[in-house]
Amino acid sequence: MKFYNREKEMRFLRDFAQKPGKKMIIVYGRRRIGKTTLLKKTFEDARYFFVDSRNCKDLLRSFSHKISNAIYTDWESFLIDLLKSSKTVVFDEFQNFLRTCPYVLSIFQKVWDEYQGEAFLILCGSYSGMMKRIFTDGKSPLFGRTDALINLKPFGFTETLEMLRDFGYSFEEAITWYSIFGGVPKYLWLLKDRKSVEEKIFEVFFDEFSPLKEEGKNILVLEFGKEHPGYFSVLKAIGGFERELSEIVSQSGLERTTAMKYISELRDSYAIVKEVQNLLQKRKRGKRYKISDFFLRFWMRFVQGQIDVVEINPEAALKHTMDNLSQHVGLIFEDIILETLKFFHSAGVIPEFDKAGKGWIKDKQSGQVEIDVVAEGKNHIILIECKWREKPFNRSDLEEFLRKIDKLPSSKEKIGVVISKGGFNTSAPKNITFLDLDVLEDILGSQKSK
Repeated sequence: MKFYNREKEMRFLRDFAQKPGKKMIIVYGRRRIGKTTLLKKTFEDARYFFVDSRNCKDLLRSFSHKISNAIYTDWESFLIDLLKSSKTVVFDEFQNFLRTCPYVLSIFQKVWDEYQGEAFLILCGSYSGMMKRIFTDGKSPLFGRTDALINLKPFGFTETLEMLRDFGYSFEEAITWYSIFGGVPKYLWLLKDRKSVEEKIFEVFFDEFSPLKEEGKNILVLEFGKEHPGYFSVLKAIGGFERELSEIVSQSGLERTTAMKYISELRDSYAIVKEVQNLLQKRKRGKRYKISDFFLRFWMRFVQGQIDVVEINPEAALKHTMDNLSQHVGLIFEDIILETLKFFHSAGVIPEFDKAGKGWIKDKQSGQVEIDVVAEGKNHIILIECKWREKPFNRSDLEEFLRKIDKLPSSKEKIGVVISKGGFNTSAPKNITFLDLDVLEDILGSQKSK
């Protein structure tokens, strides 16, 4: 199995391992992101321990066999001997100690503080909230002990494209699958066995034994524990869209203050929800939120969002998904453009910019004016329209886009860009750039993961 990307993380870990003395690194990130694969690839000779949900006594017994013929009866003696006898040690799913035997964290702290020898300790975990609580909460025994925290994130679009190209997928297909799976390596490997989009979606989400039908639920229940119903309500209310607080309150049935509490925690502690930055309005009113994880965005809308249909009539659930898939991909397509905007500047398509986001204003005549992607420089503002449809961008579409540009209250030079899956059947005026998928592929497909 080919190992994709992560060269930057591997270099950092290997360089860090060469530093003298004792050092502790935390590696965390969502399930299926490839943390274990990265660490095993980087440190093939490390002592590796998987912290499962067994009780402390059984876990210590199991770990003992990896370093000694004897059975340790206390964690302190085990940890002291482990550090003395090992160059590099990895504890995977470390956050499970918090659930099964939290007192072990205090023993880790004591042993680590007193140890004076050489050691490289890597503590790895899948649940961001719990890992942050263990290492960044001032009341936690291990607070302040880490030398570095690595938040291992999903592949970006260009890395995903590289992987899916190796599997034989087209540029357009890569956009579709990135909109469904995001850049999560474990999910992307499911695409090695090529089938049509419809067949593969049914296979992995709706079939009786589909591997990802329960995946979103498993991620969130393990992350949130008993509190998961409230978080679920908020995430289901957001679904695959951008929502204002009032919409989330209405859709979830929660009190406004309760909904805001969950949103704040989903944003700040778990990084599952993020605010949508509106570059066309300085006021904070009308703030929007969206699910940051593309897989969860798809799963919340098309699996959890119609779970009764999924269980009773999976074929109907598939039909609903396919009927609305183009709209879903179109929304993610805007995020892909925002994510890769720096490459547009590198290719000379747009001038340099300082910040980028989305934009919307309220207009008295036409209601809300939406701009899919906005980038702002010192003397200019770049306004990008993204069209994910088979129909070509026509003269009527262009006139509508120009009207939207004219309504924006900015004294800066306005530069327009239109990116259209279906191509164009009208010509571009001098202040507008047209990009079809072939040109977009030339811009993004030439980028290599570094």
